[in-house]
Amino acid sequence: VAEKSGFKQGDVVVSIDGNNIDQFADVEMYVTTHPNIELSISVIRNGEIEVIKVVPQPVKVNDSSGEEIEVGKLGIGSNKFTKKDY
Repeated sequence: VAEKSGFKQGDVVVSIDGNNIDQFADVEMYVTTHPNIELSISVIRNGEIEVIKVVPQPVKVNDSSGEEIEVGKLGIGSNKFTKKDY
């Protein structure tokens, strides 16, 4: 999903649907709670802000109580950098 949506290695996510992102856990939380819903993700790429439109793919997982739930996945990961590094 990530590459098909326009993400590139080195992109730094700064907001999703206008909500500021301070750490990768914020991205994970927002994406997992929005399966099948188009998101507008602002990234810093080569010093410029770009907006990527993406729909997290639904994936069925078991929650902590063993109940099956549907969450969104993008297929992106994080590195040690944060937007504060830019």
